[in-house]
Amino acid sequence: MNSPSVPENSFTHSGVRVLRRLGPLIAGTLILTVGGCAHSGRHQHEEKPETHQTPEGTADARFEQLKSDFLEGHYQFRPLAGVALGWHQYDGKFMVPTRAAILAEQNRLKKFGMDFRALGSEKLSPVHRHDLRVLSAAISQELFSMEVQRAPWHNPMTYASALDTTVYLKRDFKPLPERIKDITAILQQAKPLMAAARANLEPVLPKPFIETAIDAVKGTADFIANDVSKAVTTVNDPVIQSQYVAAMKTAVAEIRAYADWLNTKMMPQGNDGYAIGRAGYIEMLNTEFIGLTPEQILEAGMKELVAEQQRFTDAAREIDPTKSPQEVFKDIQKDHPTAAGLIPDARKDLESIRKFVVDHRILTIPSSVRARVEETRV
Repeated sequence: MNSPSVPENSFTHSGVRVLRRLGPLIAGTLILTVGGCAHSGRHQHEEKPETHQTPEGTADARFEQLKSDFLEGHYQFRPLAGVALGWHQYDGKFMVPTRAAILAEQNRLKKFGMDFRALGSEKLSPVHRHDLRVLSAAISQELFSMEVQRAPWHNPMTYASALDTTVYLKRDFKPLPERIKDITAILQQAKPLMAAARANLEPVLPKPFIETAIDAVKGTADFIANDVSKAVTTVNDPVIQSQYVAAMKTAVAEIRAYADWLNTKMMPQGNDGYAIGRAGYIEMLNTEFIGLTPEQILEAGMKELVAEQQRFTDAAREIDPTKSPQEVFKDIQKDHPTAAGLIPDARKDLESIRKFVVDHRILTIPSSVRARVEETRV
């Protein structure tokens, strides 16, 4: 089971602002709400967090300092997440998740969790109170991932996607040659990364985790060997190219060796022990500030399932009263665009949605500039 994500709509603007900064964690998932960096021919330096004018010594001022310290350490351990959020002081950085590094991060999270609780939310302004709620949830979710799910020790996916440098290609926040140098520096950490994975992972792992990790690892290797390498050929600098090729070959070999190790050594002794149990599930709910029991959630879910089935039955009857809901569903499945028509149809549908929103005055769209639907290219 994946670590839960913080519901973005559970918090105000202030809370979402902090979510933007937190990004994905190494062994869990948080909501990532980011925009691309503005194009610039020069390196973009650190984007400072927003600050609030608060008298020194107040609870708000102490919270601002504590939040700043937390976020700095957060991205030192997760530099790729920092880059994805536009904090380019982390460009080219990579943290090898050794056992010692993971345990140190676990202790750091616990310390900040206690420090944040010690502030007392009742002493904070509403803005900071919401920020505190988001940060507290983030810490709880990370500790849940490390201590209950035990992802660094129990889930090989933790390491399978660690070398995902997609952000360096899909965003032109600085010239491509500089981004390729950053990718090269990260790929040079492939060998110690895979060594850490073998050292950290337990002898017996859940087979579904192993299978998923193998697929992800192979995809990462292919992406580096093919897509990234294709982009490198457009860089007219033989030194940058040669350094990348050397790092790429080593990284791809290490990544594929990791996939082979998972398949030949770990898969035969794998099991189905991925369940976190009732107590673990309750703890997961607590990270989302949900006080319901698993039984209460199941009861609510079953009620909603019955209601949703009735809604679909009613809708199917309107679509075609001569067919059963199952038959209508199968007909709906056949109604999808061809490969050639996917992008044109998406453009048309997007415009139709916009027109519906405007015509029904659902909300005011501040600009007449249309969103563009384009094919993804490296």
